[in-house]
Amino acid sequence: MKKIVVFVITCLMCIVYFAPASAVFAADLSDSIVLHLTETHNDNQIIINVNLITNTGVSGMTLELVYDRGVFEFTGFDQGQALNSLDLVSTDLSEDPTLPVKFNWFNQNTDIGNDFSTGNLLKLYFTLKPDCQGGEYGISFRYQQGDIVYIAKNHPNTKSAIIDKAVVNVSENKITEIEIQQFETSDDGVNVGLIVGAAVFAVAAVSAVVVVLIVRKRKGKGRRKNWLKL
Repeated sequence: MKKIVVFVITCLMCIVYFAPASAVFAADLSDSIVLHLTETHNDNQIIINVNLITNTGVSGMTLELVYDRGVFEFTGFDQGQALNSLDLVSTDLSEDPTLPVKFNWFNQNTDIGNDFSTGNLLKLYFTLKPDCQGGEYGISFRYQQGDIVYIAKNHPNTKSAIIDKAVVNVSENKITEIEIQQFETSDDGVNVGLIVGAAVFAVAAVSAVVVVLIVRKRKGKGRRKNWLKL
């Protein structure tokens, strides 16, 4: 009996350990756009590299940059080699700094088809505003269904983007640390963590029921043996 319980517990621990990694790996291979962030920073400046590591083939894409304007000033960007066959239009901050910062890739030449390229997509530059309050502040992108366009018959079921988030720690008007939270699923995408949690919970519940049934069966056999001895 003890061996069975130990075996079940070991299986559950393996599932809990490997499920998140396998879920991310599965997401990388699925029909999703995956953006991974890296960063460099000093006390008051940040450079965010936006890397397109999974691309199912893009004909048009819109990403809105999300950051706290009371803490950071977005000072500009460089375009990378990814999606360089598409035209890129971005918000002109010099004309109206109150507008949301959006990057729009679109295909003017239908002969090109979809762009399947990967690599560095953007390099974003931020400065820390003076006298900002300490705390944690996020830098990422907002993505909604319909923001990515595909030419007909090319991955028509692609509906989600998996995008990292940079969490910036500020203390005494200095940037102390930046943590990249990997593969934060967009609001309109599939919540990988929720699916994994539900799967682990379901397996745990089923295993618990199996253990209870085994224990009851063993107890039932013991009672029958004792009754026979009488």
